[in-house]
Amino acid sequence: GLEFTSYHFANNVLLAADADSTYAFTEDLPGYSKNKFRQIGLRVPLMFEFNTKRAPLPTEELILSGKDMDYDRKGNFHLAFGVVGSWYFDTMYKQKYREDGERVKDRRKASYNTLPYRLAARGQIGFGSLNLFAEYGLTSFFEDGKGPDLVPVSVGITLLGFN
Repeated sequence: GLEFTSYHFANNVLLAADADSTYAFTEDLPGYSKNKFRQIGLRVPLMFEFNTKRAPLPTEELILSGKDMDYDRKGNFHLAFGVVGSWYFDTMYKQKYREDGERVKDRRKASYNTLPYRLAARGQIGFGSLNLFAEYGLTSFFEDGKGPDLVPVSVGITLLGFN
């Protein structure tokens, strides 16, 4: 699937990069109203999944009738774990601030020495249509030796069931 990630920087932190490294430093001015780093990529999950309730196989009559096949998730406990591979094809650093009373937008498209691909371990647990998930990066955020040693971690809730 398509993935949009957004990282917001606190205070007046400025992200900078050259061919050898990526680093951040604090500026006194301007006061940023928006200061974020964004990536867009493609994700491919490889998950093993367990469900306590089976979805019934459709009959030939149901398939030929063209009716929607609905699966009732009530009472279904599910557990899934696996890996997710990501490839990022667009990276942008965006800042908004005021200078001499004028609104200014800075947008810079560059890799900032981030890895264009990542691998993460993912686990999900849920009941019915409610799922909790956690994801831990198995690869670094930046290229080896070109930035701080950061590992992406995500936790959240999904309201759409997985069967």
